[in-house]
Amino acid sequence: MTKHLLILSVFLGIIAQMRSQEVVMSLQNVVDRAMLQSIRSEQVKNDILIAQWTYKAYKAGMLPQLSLAASAPNLNRSLEKITLPDGTDAFVNRSQASYTADLEIRQNIGLTGGSLFVRSNLQRIDLFGTNASTSYLSSPLNISISQPILGFNAMRWQRKIEPVRYDYNQLLAVEARENIRLEASRLFYEVLINQINAEIAEKNKAVQDTIYRISQGRFEMGKIAENELLKLELIVLNAEIDLERARLDLEITTRELRDYLRLGSGSEITLLFEEEFPLVDMDQQKAIDLARKKQSSVVQRELRLLESERAIAQAKAGRRPTIDVFASYGLTQSGADVPQVYTNPRDRQLFTVQFNIPIFDFGQAKSQAQAAILTARNTQLQLELDQMEFERDLISRVRMFKFLQDQLLLAKQRDNVAAKGFEITRQRFLIGKITITDYQLALQEKTTAKQQYLNALRNFWTGYYEIRSLTHYDWINQESIE
Repeated sequence: MTKHLLILSVFLGIIAQMRSQEVVMSLQNVVDRAMLQSIRSEQVKNDILIAQWTYKAYKAGMLPQLSLAASAPNLNRSLEKITLPDGTDAFVNRSQASYTADLEIRQNIGLTGGSLFVRSNLQRIDLFGTNASTSYLSSPLNISISQPILGFNAMRWQRKIEPVRYDYNQLLAVEARENIRLEASRLFYEVLINQINAEIAEKNKAVQDTIYRISQGRFEMGKIAENELLKLELIVLNAEIDLERARLDLEITTRELRDYLRLGSGSEITLLFEEEFPLVDMDQQKAIDLARKKQSSVVQRELRLLESERAIAQAKAGRRPTIDVFASYGLTQSGADVPQVYTNPRDRQLFTVQFNIPIFDFGQAKSQAQAAILTARNTQLQLELDQMEFERDLISRVRMFKFLQDQLLLAKQRDNVAAKGFEITRQRFLIGKITITDYQLALQEKTTAKQQYLNALRNFWTGYYEIRSLTHYDWINQESIE
């Protein structure tokens, strides 16, 4: 008795485990799961973080940077050539160690493209040998500025471009998330259509088997001819082929959906066929206005124009003279120990001006500038074309969506009418009032109407999610997507 109970409990456990692997999902369930745990959703989250960290790195680069550079020790024991006071050269033995520590605060000046430095430096030299000694050199405070004049200011353009690039990446992320919804809905209906096709094929196979058995009885009673019975047998064989094909299509698309949602390989997915759908009021002009404000292509246009202007500025700067100014003021002192080098420090001043004046380059700089100007103009023209094409495409999609919504309503009516018509035909066939040909036509009409209804549902939802992505707007709930 105990053994039988143990076997029963194990069997029930297996059944429970098999049931736990079955996943029943609606369209909304599939979309939500794809948004939460699909591989693409994780990639989008990472893209958002990459954009945020990149922008933070840019912002941090405009703030003061503190650094410490040190060399401890720098040992040198070698023979080196030196020039003596009388002008002759000689090799002498050099044996020393040096130590350096340099603390620096650097601030880039975005408006002018220059840099401001504040440094503190300490050096030590140890000489080895018979005349061993130690000496120190300090620069407690040293303020320097490096400023290019008339040159290309890369930091100024960076301040213009990077915020726009960040906005562009944020909008791309919104559209990528909406594309996840689009792909999830597409996969949902691929599986659902194949799931219902498999159910239809199973029912059709069962019906054809029943009709064939009834027709065998009629043939034996001499009510139908042999060729008609052979036609029915052929229909049964075709129904078997259709069933196997439908099951294979279902298996392939189910595996694709399972992988997209990152479900376990043992999960059995059953999709719910929800016949209810929202009626969406979509205004064409509102869609265009929303896209002009929030579509990534609009911000991309601004970004590419800025990059073109930067290229022109850089090319023109190559034709102009450049002047680099470096100025430094600080304190310095040397001594035999550390306290000495910080006692009564002396002034330390540096001022340097460097010129670079293009004289003749056979027109290279001018050609580069003209090429940059024409490239920028072509970029602007292409962006205008892209914007016009985008708006035309959006208008077409909005009109097509309205058409798809009307077609969906008609497809639902056709499905209901075909289902009722088939049921009447089936009852009349069972009592021998109509021929097998009429019955097969009614069955085909019912199957076709159901498939057209499913295709209309798929086209409706994919069209809806496409427009959501283009406008960044939830048309069902009438709210913006951020």
